Amino acid sequence: MVGDGLNDGPVLSAAHVSMAFGRAVPLAQSKADLVVMGDSLVTVVQSIQMAHRTLTIVKQNLLWAAVYNAVCVPLAVMGLLPAWLAGLRYGIKFLGCGAQCLATLIPDKELTMDSLYLLIPLSVLLVLAILVGLWWAVDRGQFEDLEQEADRILRDD
Repeated sequence: MVGDGLNDGPVLSAAHVSMAFGRAVPLAQSKADLVVMGDSLVTVVQSIQMAHRTLTIVKQNLLWAAVYNAVCVPLAVMGLLPAWLAGLRYGIKFLGCGAQCLATLIPDKELTMDSLYLLIPLSVLLVLAILVGLWWAVDRGQFEDLEQEADRILRDD
């Protein structure tokens, strides 16, 4: 429901999803779920389109998480997949989800593989920067205290 007048207040509060414009009367704004800035109905249509794209991405991410948890976690538990590789695959999945979410910010375009191809290299560079930083920290002995504490805890058990 979209409304901007005084008489729209009760209907906006009863609707499943309601929107009011920024120049609507304060009662309509307070009863609406979302206040759209501006006066154009095009903004409402764009909001609905973005909601549909977002829902599609959420479904894709949930499917990927289910597949990952059904395949990689049992393999890692059985020892057939090294834990670091399972973690790396999880990180790659996380980056893919982030790239998909960033792709929703591209206005007036449907989510295409072309938009993901632009965002994934940036995500890979970020992962490489994190890995280099971790390698540098390990090389300088930043985690030695943690290793000694973990060894002490394991010996005590």
